[in-house]
Amino acid sequence: MKKIKILLFLFSLFSSLNYSQQCDDYYNYSKFVNCRHCLNSYYKIYMHTKHVSIGIIDTLTYNVVFTGNRDYIISFCADQNYYPLNIKLFESETKRQLYDNATSDYKESIKVRISNTQNIIIELTLMADKADSNKISKNSVCVGMILQWRKLKINRFSDL
Repeated sequence: MKKIKILLFLFSLFSSLNYSQQCDDYYNYSKFVNCRHCLNSYYKIYMHTKHVSIGIIDTLTYNVVFTGNRDYIISFCADQNYYPLNIKLFESETKRQLYDNATSDYKESIKVRISNTQNIIIELTLMADKADSNKISKNSVCVGMILQWRKLKINRFSDL
C-alpha cells in the first residue's frame, strides 16, 4: 500500500512539473513576437513578472503591491489566436474597479502612475472572442504578465 501511495505521489509530482514547464519559454520574451512589444527600455522589470497556463474564459487574479512614487507598465501577452485579453484593476481593500481594458479596445499594456504604495488586484480573462475555432488547438494557453517600473520624475521647482 505504501508503494502505491509513493508511486501516486511521484506521478502527480512529475505530471504537475511537466504541466508547469509548458510556459517556461515565456521568460524568453524575445522569442514571442507579441511579447516583445511589451518591453520598454526606459523601465525596469518588476519582481512580480509571471507566466502561467490559463484556460479560455478562465480568470486569473493577482494581488500586487505597487510601491509609491513610480510609473508602472502592466502588460499581458499570449498566443494571438486567443485574443482579446480582458484586464481589470481593482482596489484591494474596497474592491472598487479602477480600470477595464474593454473601454480601450482591449489594449494589452496599461500605464499606471502610483503616488502612494498600495495593493491592487489585477484580473485577467482570456476571452478568445476573435479566435477561429479551427486555430484553437489547446485547452490551456500560456499567458505572460510583465510588470515594469520607473521612478517618477519629480520637478523640485513645480511650486514656484
